[in-house]
Amino acid sequence: MLVSSVKFLAGPPVAYYGQLSEFSYFESNIYCIIGGTAGVLFFMFLSTHTIKILNSVKRFFTKSGNLKAQKIFTTRNRRIVKFWRSYGLMGIAIITPIILSIPVGTFIAVKLNSNKKKIFLYMFCSIVLWSVILTTFFEAIERISFEELSSSEKIQTSFL
Repeated sequence: MLVSSVKFLAGPPVAYYGQLSEFSYFESNIYCIIGGTAGVLFFMFLSTHTIKILNSVKRFFTKSGNLKAQKIFTTRNRRIVKFWRSYGLMGIAIITPIILSIPVGTFIAVKLNSNKKKIFLYMFCSIVLWSVILTTFFEAIERISFEELSSSEKIQTSFL
């Protein structure tokens, strides 16, 4: 669950292929969903406070004259804003578990959208979707490799 809360893409294989645990398909999905959701809640809370602290530090320096109050548009910031304008919160939520990671995606969503209930709902739906997709993928790989392994053992034993 802890792995899913930080880097969701690694959660399903760890839950499914873990040496210490033999989780079923359903258990793997549940644990990944719980871990990812806990990560979203934690980083949503943390992001809110981090943004407040960063804004107060920024205001302090701009008021004291030590820092110019100008927007910094880097290539990365432009890409984020362009993606946000094209796809919105739903786009961020969909790519968060597999590309951005839960902490980064949640921070971006909190920074660009103030409706936390909506952020949580979209992130939760995305986590459920990706958990089912990834766990189904690893289930299929295991079944295919098990069938190939058992068929190759039959072939080897038939030669003996």
